[in-house]
Order: sequence, then structure tokens, then C-alpha cells
Amino acid sequence: MGCKQADAKPAEKLLALFTTLLFTNRSYSLGQLADMLECSKQTVSRLLLQMEAARYGKLAREKRGKEVFFRLLRPGHVPAVSLDGEGLSQLILCRDFLAHLLPQKMQAQMQKSLEVAVSWLPTGNQTMPGSVAASLAKGHIDYAPFQGFLETLMRAIRGNAVCVVRYKRALDSPEKEYDYAPRRILAYREGIFVLGYMVTDKGTALPLHDSPTPLALQRFRACALTRRTAEAVPDVPPPTGEAMGFMTTGEPFEVLVRFAPAAATYVAERQWSAHQEVTPCGDGSILLRVQVANEPECISWLLGFRADAEVLEPVWLREKLAAELEGMRAKYARG
Repeated sequence: MGCKQADAKPAEKLLALFTTLLFTNRSYSLGQLADMLECSKQTVSRLLLQMEAARYGKLAREKRGKEVFFRLLRPGHVPAVSLDGEGLSQLILCRDFLAHLLPQKMQAQMQKSLEVAVSWLPTGNQTMPGSVAASLAKGHIDYAPFQGFLETLMRAIRGNAVCVVRYKRALDSPEKEYDYAPRRILAYREGIFVLGYMVTDKGTALPLHDSPTPLALQRFRACALTRRTAEAVPDVPPPTGEAMGFMTTGEPFEVLVRFAPAAATYVAERQWSAHQEVTPCGDGSILLRVQVANEPECISWLLGFRADAEVLEPVWLREKLAAELEGMRAKYARG
């Protein structure tokens, strides 16, 4: 985990100050810079003098009322790069939709990278496109404590390496240690998962199972990179969406569901699997035929629609749902 700015060394604060002035191309008051660096105005003044003395750049000073604002003067000519404001706007849109999944430190790094990109736009266009989107999540996970694990897993995937992980599958289960070859990181339903293979703990890393094992990032308790390579471990291709659910529990199966008018519009305007059929009925309801790869996930999905969904096929899934509902009824009847 990184240190707070308040705990940073003077050299780190000087670098943070320089990169902020260089990449944002904006003017800041001493108070604003002090808040950003979590230090006093006197410290900021000293850092600014050090920056100029080291010839890191010439500062422009502008007095606005009682405050002095500082801006780093940039060179008149910047390299020609293939960036444009519209492309950056699309990147910012992606950030606003998905950044809530990432720890705050990673969000800050993402923001800094966007500011760097803006700084290289042609003169006259160096303004950060405004944010116009946001995202909401039900029951989101705070991934800040797991950023170190995420960074280690990313290095392992890029370096084709094996990790030793300690993992806790449930609140009441013990922690277990595995040799694991991560292959892909997947964002799914407001969670971050890692797809990879459990491998042998000695010699050449070989998969212990035919299919990859998904691990939820928030259930990691430790993750350390090793020097063992995962060259003999197969890759995990990106999910295709052929069938509903990414944690496959067997052969995909087909489900036919009737959705009442209250849920018909919501269901019909979404893609639940790569191959699906939506058939409107005369009374405002619809029939949805969809491919499913995960039985428990399918049951949970259907129960979310309450009485607005009725499974017609297969019969065994209809019976499982009936048993699930009977168990729920019995629980509430005891109350």
C-alpha cells in the first residue's frame, strides 16, 4: 500500500508538485497546493523555490485578490502525438462508468494519466474534458485493502508467472494456500474476479484441473509473486457471453421463461446470452429462450423477478425453483 502525502518524503512531495503543475497546465494557489500535498503553505513555497533553482521549469505568478497563483510555463512546441479531445472524452466516460470498482489510489493514478494525455494535446485544446457520467452500485465492495494484491496479479499475468496465494472462500471457512497461475482479471456484477489455474507446487507449473478456477479478489488474504513461470499453463480467453454466467458449473443448458408485462420491457431490452430469442405474447408478456452456464446463478437471477417470471423449460429447473420457493415460504411461516 502507498503512503499518504502527509507521510511522503520531501523528494516525493517535490515530484508530486512538479507533475501536478506540468501535466494539468493549470494555476494553483499556495492553499490549493498545500491541500493537495497535505502540508503547510511554507513547505509548498520552499518546494517551488527548489523546483525553480533546479531548473525544472519557469513558474508564472499571478496575483488574484490577496492570493498568488502559480503555473508552470510549458514549451511552445510539443511533440506531435495521435491524441484528440474526443478520444479522451470516451476514455473519461469509461472511467466514470467503471472506476468505482478500483481503489482510490488507482483512480487517482488514472486521473493523473488522463491529465498527462491532456497536456500533450495541441496548444489551445489543453483542457480536461468534463465528466458527464457516473455509476451506481448495489452493495459495492471496497477494494482499497486489496490494491496490492491486484497489482501483484497484474504483474503475474503480464510476466507469465505463478503466485502463491492465501484465500478464504467463505466467512466460516479456513484460509488455504495455493500455487496459482492468474490469466485474466474480470469485472463481473460489481465484483473483481481473477481467472487462472491451480498448479502444482513443485517443478514445472502444471494445471491441477482441466478448467480455470475463478477467485474473488476480496477473498484474498495474501498474494506473492514467485520466480516460477506458467509457460505450461493454458491461457484463459476473454468471456464470450455465449451463455449466462461466467463460473460454469457444467454443460450450458437452455431455459425458457415467461416474463409478465411488468418485467417484459426490462428483460427484452437486455442481452442475457449470445444466442437468445425473445417472443412477444399478445397480453404484453414475453417468452425468453436463453443459454445458461451456471445453475445457481440462474436460479438467483430468476428469483429476483419474484412472481413476474415463470420457468417453463426445463422441468427440472422449474421443480428446483418450486422447492426453493417452498423453503422460503416455510421460513417466513415460522415467523
